[in-house]
Amino acid sequence: MPDHPCECCDDSCLCFPGYGNSIVTLESGRTYIEDVKVGDLAKVVLDDGSFGYSEVWTLAHHNPATESNFNQIETDNRRLNISPRHFLVVNRNNERLDVMAKDVKVGDELIVYDEMLYKDAPGSEEVVDIEVIEGKGVFAPFTKQGRLIVNGVLVSCYAEVNPSLAHTALAPLRAMYDVTPTAAMDTVMTRNANGVPHVFNTTLNVVKSLVTE
Repeated sequence: MPDHPCECCDDSCLCFPGYGNSIVTLESGRTYIEDVKVGDLAKVVLDDGSFGYSEVWTLAHHNPATESNFNQIETDNRRLNISPRHFLVVNRNNERLDVMAKDVKVGDELIVYDEMLYKDAPGSEEVVDIEVIEGKGVFAPFTKQGRLIVNGVLVSCYAEVNPSLAHTALAPLRAMYDVTPTAAMDTVMTRNANGVPHVFNTTLNVVKSLVTE
């Protein structure tokens, strides 16, 4: 157990580790997740199955110092470190599902982006191993589309709350981002000690409480 666990979600932060462990595919090329900035265009898989780009509109979690536990999910070609309650996209029994990392099973297929192996089309790779590791830094860029490609794997931007519900709940903030000056938006997105915008905690906790009632 890390000496300074993340407190935002009972050691299940909405995030990915930094320090070279998580690489995001942007329009400008690949970069470490800790270096992603608001306004960057991130590669995503669109609803029609093709690749496109979606603007990063906020950094929902950005804390370089926090240490936490992550699920390390491996295929034969890649490794993804992800918080246990963060969602990613898997193929299971010929059905595409949003699944929390803690519920991914060996044999599930990850949706992947790899120009060398699959050219410019989504591929799929079977999960061959899962273990829990310790990592440092917690980062979670949010795109307008609600998904992201990390270490070549298609993941959701969301944790704890079903991605479709979370995406709908945050629609007013995404709309505000489009019309609000940067300085004013920075005020709206003021962060707590864990690097999470206060308004995110409030909004998603309300959604979570409604779902669990």
